[in-house]
Amino acid sequence: MEAEFLAWMTHEEHLHEYYEKTRTNIQLLLNWVASVEKALPLGRHFLWSEGEENLEARLDEILAVH
Repeated sequence: MEAEFLAWMTHEEHLHEYYEKTRTNIQLLLNWVASVEKALPLGRHFLWSEGEENLEARLDEILAVH
């Protein structure tokens, strides 16, 4: 399955689609976090991922670059 995905990603139009879907998903996640912040009395929040040291900064970077 990974080999199929990597082969699919060699096409420019697929790469563009992947970046757009990634940006959309990130924006949905950030909107959801904002909704939770408004609905619950949170003192702070922390986005975490096993693959990234600072997920929130990485998401901001992806949104800015693409």
